[in-house]
Amino acid sequence: MSIVVRPARLGDRAAVREIAVESGLFGDDDVALILDSFDADDHLSESSLWRVAEDHQLQGVVYCVPEAAGDRVWNALFLAVRPPARRRGIASLLLDEIGTALFDTSRARLLLVETSAAPSQEAARLLYRRRGFSQVAEIPDYYADGDSKVVFIRR
Repeated sequence: MSIVVRPARLGDRAAVREIAVESGLFGDDDVALILDSFDADDHLSESSLWRVAEDHQLQGVVYCVPEAAGDRVWNALFLAVRPPARRRGIASLLLDEIGTALFDTSRARLLLVETSAAPSQEAARLLYRRRGFSQVAEIPDYYADGDSKVVFIRR
């Protein structure tokens, strides 16, 4: 079955929560923040960007917001794919879609992605590099002692 990427709708909330939880990447507080952001967004505004990937059900989601201090700088705050759907190119499709939505319309000059330097996030860092992101910073001990934040950008 083919994957379709589309803007998120209000009715996608339960599936967004499931994906965030099932991904194993986010703690309870993080999931609550993601859902608060989802609930606060009208999903039609230019102030954020939510995209979902689906076949027979939602399989992945990405969420981006503009950075307040930068000129057309956006940050992909949330990217997750259900574990059984991984390695099917869904995260790549979602990243490509937000790139198109932001860069082809000149809404963005830079797209940031921040992730952990933990070994468990190596696949994510490899994905970002393969999708054209460059690592520009690493902040030691950001998330916890021994767990640095790694910052990528794409132009």
